[in-house]
Amino acid sequence: MSQLRKVSYLIVLIAIILYLFLAQTVFAYGNVQYGFSINPPSGWSVEEEAGEFPVTFVNYDTFSNINVGVEVTSKTLSEYVAYSKPSLQTLNDYILVSEGSRVINGLNSYEIVFTMTDDELEYELKQVIIVQNGKAYVISCTALKSEYANSASAFEQSIQSFQLVPNPTPVPTATSSPIPEPSSAPSPTNEPTPDAGFSFPVGYAVAGKNH
Repeated sequence: MSQLRKVSYLIVLIAIILYLFLAQTVFAYGNVQYGFSINPPSGWSVEEEAGEFPVTFVNYDTFSNINVGVEVTSKTLSEYVAYSKPSLQTLNDYILVSEGSRVINGLNSYEIVFTMTDDELEYELKQVIIVQNGKAYVISCTALKSEYANSASAFEQSIQSFQLVPNPTPVPTATSSPIPEPSSAPSPTNEPTPDAGFSFPVGYAVAGKNH
């Protein structure tokens, strides 16, 4: 093999490595205030909001979406999961598909997959709960049940990219009002409330609103 050809192969190899590296880093969404980063699926819209649901990734072709909810909590992961489950079980036609512990980038988490209906539409959702440093992070992935299989890979790639980052900005907490009862439709503009517990629809509202 000629020296020129060896150099050409080396250049191509370096280009491939750089492409793979950039694909993993350039498109990451980071939120310094809430102390996390996560990669949106390629081609999905990134929509930021103030309050306890800082970011939503949306596929407007299928209306599948992913969002990250953050709230202050004094609970452990197992306590938070137990506290949050009852609100899910009140959903229309709620059916548990699977649940169990998992680890994401060294972070212990708990995954719940379920189906439900709303306005005569059937949805499938995956929620992954992570509790670290006094905060609960809830990654919610939502799709019409008929579209869920098509979005499952995109959902999982984003979930597996989730990481905690340094957080110099304290997350505001509500201290003057009592803890509210879990709501079926939390407002995305509310500030995080300690131990309020996320209830459905975390991530679902975008899909439901567009049908």
